[in-house]
Amino acid sequence: MKFFVSCLRFLPPELAHSVALNGLNLIYKIGLINVSISHSSKELESFNYKNLTFMNQLGLAAGLDKNGDLYRCTWSL
Repeated sequence: MKFFVSCLRFLPPELAHSVALNGLNLIYKIGLINVSISHSSKELESFNYKNLTFMNQLGLAAGLDKNGDLYRCTWSL
């Protein structure tokens, strides 16, 4: 995983974004997303921040999937 991220840093930002999202979509479609990403019990716990309760600690950056094409695979994270 570190090697993949290191390679993305050499690409232009838009291309790196596209490659990363297409890779995420690929591992989701072939069913590896649950195998490749391990979940610990801490990650699945809800938490509070400024009187808001969040279901988990995963945060996605605004604009990650700006067209809404990959909502299924990002939701499965």
